[in-house]
Amino acid sequence: MTQTADTLLEVLIYKISPGKREAFHQALQHSALPRMERAGLTLVGFGPSRHDQDSYYLLRAYPSMEYHAQTLGRHYQDLGWLEQHHPELSPMVETCSVVVVPCEPEGIEKLKHTIYY
Repeated sequence: MTQTADTLLEVLIYKISPGKREAFHQALQHSALPRMERAGLTLVGFGPSRHDQDSYYLLRAYPSMEYHAQTLGRHYQDLGWLEQHHPELSPMVETCSVVVVPCEPEGIEKLKHTIYY
């Protein structure tokens, strides 16, 4: 199989502290996700996993690894993130695993319209 585009899908899987998933979801949805979008991150999907009470996922897309590095650097070094969101969200996260996989742009667009909370 040949990759036709250098589009990437980043999959983040969080293990949230017991009883904190809804608070994590609310904080992420209402303040952190808009900040991510302003930094240039393309959000594909997010929400609680159906398989247990403490797992959560976040999907983001990037046109290249270079863009991935630039936007994440811009986002995570922003003072608003460091002062407001990181202290709020970080204590609720026990672990976070990340994978970045190639995905055709059409697949990214389809995921945006088919994944829901």
